[in-house]
Amino acid sequence: MTGPQGRSKALLVFQWLKMPKSTWTETLHKNQSGTNVDCMEIQQNPITFTAAENGEKVALNIAHSGYILDKFDSYFIFDGPDTSSPVVGRMNSHVVVPFIPSNQSVTIIGLTKQVVYSNIIANIKSNIGAYRKYQAAVVIDQYGGQLDSINQTIAVTFIAKDANQLYITYLKFNEIENEKCEMRIISGTPSPISNLLLIYTPSSPLNISFPQQFPASQFTAELSDCSVYMVITKNTPVNFNMVTDERIGYVFTPSFLDSQQTPFLNFTLNSNETRHFSTTVESVKVYNKQILAINVMNSKGISTMSAVVTGNETGGSAEGIGNSVNINFSGMTGQGQAKIRYHISKISGEK
Repeated sequence: MTGPQGRSKALLVFQWLKMPKSTWTETLHKNQSGTNVDCMEIQQNPITFTAAENGEKVALNIAHSGYILDKFDSYFIFDGPDTSSPVVGRMNSHVVVPFIPSNQSVTIIGLTKQVVYSNIIANIKSNIGAYRKYQAAVVIDQYGGQLDSINQTIAVTFIAKDANQLYITYLKFNEIENEKCEMRIISGTPSPISNLLLIYTPSSPLNISFPQQFPASQFTAELSDCSVYMVITKNTPVNFNMVTDERIGYVFTPSFLDSQQTPFLNFTLNSNETRHFSTTVESVKVYNKQILAINVMNSKGISTMSAVVTGNETGGSAEGIGNSVNINFSGMTGQGQAKIRYHISKISGEK
């Protein structure tokens, strides 16, 4: 607009937004895995995260999808249990550094209609306090990236978008001479109930260890004194169940990664050639007449080795010659779980 003597004036328009009240609450417990929500679900729909135990606080992070168009400056943080609490920031500042509220509750809302593929992840602060840095990533299709933790320990939680499985398909250590270098894969987000799934070091047989399946929507990689490059996908790799060369890996019941998931498992690996199959039960818990059965079969479907576990018999092993191995966990519903290591190799004497 133009004022006296032709001078210009700026017109400022203030629009006050009435925030909807938060009717969606997620309660976090120290002895549970953290929780995450799709950013699209909290657009115009606030969510409150609350730490259940006195003295505990929530830590909020962006679980980034990797899409460069994902923006978070319209996702507002309220330091308290509702949108009437003080506004203290925006989520674009908390991709790497988590937001910690002043009390047990924090509320967040997205005031945008822009498509965002990332998630918001909430943990109990003390569960991630041991790490120099804690981050999270959403795996839309495939994730590939470098993680660095020289002279420190970091953790990254990977979340499968709209899927209940993840695969590590490639891993390379850049610090191959560092004896302290170690990457640990644990279930869920860091918490006292996280199960140790795998440990990788520069001396691990990485060339025959992948693809490695994890039958859950998330896992966490803890990295100490390392620099690694890793590729993760939520899609089953082509010919995953057909082994054409030597392979070492692990099979988990979904319940081993998440106690709320099923303990039932029916996993088969095949080979076009006769191979040596070796299996070791590294962890097993059975309830209500559940059974863990391992069978190696030849090309005619005849069993050449059979092992049945009906109790908590950790450490048992079985070997056989054949063309396939089937690992089956069945029985009445219960809280059973199992972790089995397998090694498929050429028969001794073959070239």
